[in-house]
Amino acid sequence: MSTRTNAPMEERATLTAEIELTDPEQVVVFNGRKFVPDDATAYVQFRLAHSLPSITTYGTSLHPGTVANSYRSMQHKVFNFAHQMKAYDPDKIPRDRILGSIIDVEFTGTPGEDGTYMVPKSPKNAPGIRCVATLHKAAEGSPKIIGLQKGGRVSWEVSLEAMWRLADSAWALPVDGGWEFIPWSEASEDLNACWNSKKRSVDRDFNGVRPVLLMGGVAGQVQFIGVGLVPRGAEPTNQVEHFYAADRTQSSPGLVKALDRYAAAARNRWGF
Repeated sequence: MSTRTNAPMEERATLTAEIELTDPEQVVVFNGRKFVPDDATAYVQFRLAHSLPSITTYGTSLHPGTVANSYRSMQHKVFNFAHQMKAYDPDKIPRDRILGSIIDVEFTGTPGEDGTYMVPKSPKNAPGIRCVATLHKAAEGSPKIIGLQKGGRVSWEVSLEAMWRLADSAWALPVDGGWEFIPWSEASEDLNACWNSKKRSVDRDFNGVRPVLLMGGVAGQVQFIGVGLVPRGAEPTNQVEHFYAADRTQSSPGLVKALDRYAAAARNRWGF
């Protein structure tokens, strides 16, 4: 049986948001569709799953062609808090913390004249996925999440959840300002030994350079299964661009104190 790997990834993009706002409501216009926050639903717009040369703290990345082939699988997937889904680790996660769903996606890359995608020189130009997700205000913790964001106590980020087969992956080795790609099945034992299956990360160099594991290989596919909202991500190009939440009531002193306690607990737990 093929091994599947859940691989959280995170980033913080520098691309300009293509958003339209109208007063007094904050109307999100995304791919020609309008999403208006109300008393029951907020919206979060973000970018993630950026390709090489954007690299996670786990030493993993994606080829631009793989993102292009896979981004549609992100639509309608779960939007959760901090990867708290019981199915991911039943022994340590007692219950799901589902906040909403990803309702629309788009790929930010542009193919070359030959229809293929090249790895850009800079992470800031790496193509990725732009998404809009619902955040249900009735979901456990949602009012605190929104309050922490609006109060400037936490600037939330996003973390990718994906399933991919190690046998379909490839190595990217930095060579003379570019990259050499070696499929996992063709790599030497020494190179494949750079992947620590227990830690699910690249933990050693190969011939004096740190290799990057490309999930899904070169122009392959991965299965995106969701996104976690987290205080700090593992990939520097992920970014929550906007929170859109209707605010028709004033926060009570008790709520402010509760948010302060929640922020302190989050800092202790997540180390930010």
